[in-house]
Amino acid sequence: MSFDYCADLVRRGDPDRFLSAMAAPPAGRARLLALYAFVLEIARAAWSPREPLIARMRLQFWRDALGEMQQGAPPRRHPVLQALVQSLAGSGIGAERLSPIVEARMWDVEAAPMTEAGLESYLHDTAVVPMTLAAELLDAPAAEAAAALGQAMGAAGILRALPRLAGAGRMPLPGVSRRDAALLAEGEVTAALAAAAQTLARQGLAQAVRGRALARQADRRALPALRAGWRSGSVLRPLAEGVDFFQAIRPESEARRRFGHLVRVMLGRV
Repeated sequence: MSFDYCADLVRRGDPDRFLSAMAAPPAGRARLLALYAFVLEIARAAWSPREPLIARMRLQFWRDALGEMQQGAPPRRHPVLQALVQSLAGSGIGAERLSPIVEARMWDVEAAPMTEAGLESYLHDTAVVPMTLAAELLDAPAAEAAAALGQAMGAAGILRALPRLAGAGRMPLPGVSRRDAALLAEGEVTAALAAAAQTLARQGLAQAVRGRALARQADRRALPALRAGWRSGSVLRPLAEGVDFFQAIRPESEARRRFGHLVRVMLGRV
C-alpha cells in the first residue's frame, strides 16, 4: 500500500521522474518511487503552507523522522516514510544522506538573497543528491554522471519555476534585484534577469553535455535514474541561445513529452 501511495504521488506531482522510474525493473522502480515521493514531500512541505512557521514545522517533521531512522527506530506512520525505510534497507544508504534534501528547502521558506555558492549548493542538494541516491538504489552507482546531469536538471527546474518563484517573493538567481523579480511575476523580463537566466542555462547545458558523455560510460542499470532530468535540454538550450524567456520555458505537449522519453529509452540515452 505504501508503494502504491508513492507511485500515485509521484505520478501526479513529478511526472518526469515518474516516467523515468517506470523504465526501471519492478524492484528498482519501487525503490525509486519511494525516494522521489520523499523528495516531493519535502518540496511540498516548504511550499504548500502560506505561513513560513507552518512550513518550518513541516520540514522539522521530516528532520525528526530522518533522525529516528538513523537511530534504527521504526518509521512513523506515514506511507512515504514506511516505503522509504523498506527501499533503503540493504542498500547501504543511511538516512543521514537524505538530510541535505531537507536542509536545502529551508531557502524556499526563508527567501533570503541567493549567492553563487548558495545556488550551487541548492542545486546539488535538491537535484544531484536525489539522482546520486537513485542510481545507488538501482545497484549502479554513477556519481560523476549524476553530479553533472543533476546540476543540469536542477538548473532547468529553477528556470521553469522562475515566474512562480518570483510571484512568491523568491529569486534564486544571484544578482537579480527585487524589482526584476517583481516585473517577472507580472510577465516582464528585464535585461538583467534575461542575462542571469542565460548564464545559468549555459552552465546547466554544459553540465548536461558532460553528463550525457559520462552516462554512456556508466552502468546501464543506472540509466532510469540518470534519465530523470531528460527534459533539461528543452529549456536550457533555447535560453542559452537567447530565445525569449517565456517561449523557452513553455511546457511541451504531453504527447511530445512522452515520445521524447520513449526515444531515449529505446536508444539507451539520457
